[in-house]
Amino acid sequence: MKKTLAVLTSSTLLAACGGGASTPAEQTAAPLSVYAGSWQTPCQDKALETMTITSKADGSLEIADKIEHFDTADCSGTPFATQSPSATSSISYGSTAEVQVQLNPAGATTATRIDKITLNSPAYTNVFTGKDLRYSVELGEPAWCVIHPDRPRSCVADASAEPASTQTGGLYLQGNKLYLLLPDAAVYKTNFVLTRK
Repeated sequence: MKKTLAVLTSSTLLAACGGGASTPAEQTAAPLSVYAGSWQTPCQDKALETMTITSKADGSLEIADKIEHFDTADCSGTPFATQSPSATSSISYGSTAEVQVQLNPAGATTATRIDKITLNSPAYTNVFTGKDLRYSVELGEPAWCVIHPDRPRSCVADASAEPASTQTGGLYLQGNKLYLLLPDAAVYKTNFVLTRK
């Protein structure tokens, strides 16, 4: 996962409790289950990030993350490298509350019902896979590269090992958009947006 609370949050008026006719007991048992599924970021810097979120029996979520790196600016074609953390992260439920939320950086804040969560990331290293990948040093930085005979090589930086971390935030579901919110003083602001695949 990109080293931010890389994952989810968004919903119209239903917020993260899922909207349906579930009983209070069901909501308490698995309030985060509405976020289970496969989610993807927009193509950015020739890369697509996909998170597969699984609902666990104890009500928490498990996140399997991968980033695919492409030669093309629109992420078309076959990725030349796939990057995945060596360990999965988990999300635990805190509470459901109405807070001030700013979904868009330039937008107004509105009172919104969200699920407050804690993201737990174990220490991990990045694992790179891909045909013909070679370990290299590019501009003084470690990288994994594919050398092409007729055009510049394709490379992706090899980030160092990441330490374990714990972060608080919120999740909000809006249509097929999932937002991860991080607290900033008294306001929860969008940190990450994903679209359901």
